[in-house]
Amino acid sequence: NLPAFAKAYAYIHATEVGGTHPALIEAMGYGNCVLAYSTVENVEVLGDAGIGYADVEELKREMQAIADRPARVLDYRERSQQRVKAEYSWEKISDQYEALFNRLSRS
Repeated sequence: NLPAFAKAYAYIHATEVGGTHPALIEAMGYGNCVLAYSTVENVEVLGDAGIGYADVEELKREMQAIADRPARVLDYRERSQQRVKAEYSWEKISDQYEALFNRLSRS
């Protein structure tokens, strides 16, 4: 079963704490247009593949902007999926851990 947000028009991620949140990566992996609260961690995950917002007013403006421009939503959907494939695949993550452990074992 796909999560409910797998077919959403957009995904809003409002989490302020907690580091890199798996739900954000999962939403991007399903090709959602993502609007995320602009914490350092969320901005790092989004890169240029999503829309950050600083407060409720900015979120409202961004929601209206994507409602008015469906082509923008399609662009972000594609970019979010590509970013997750490039940066958050298990292969890439495991390679990074292996490199870290190799460096630590040589220290």
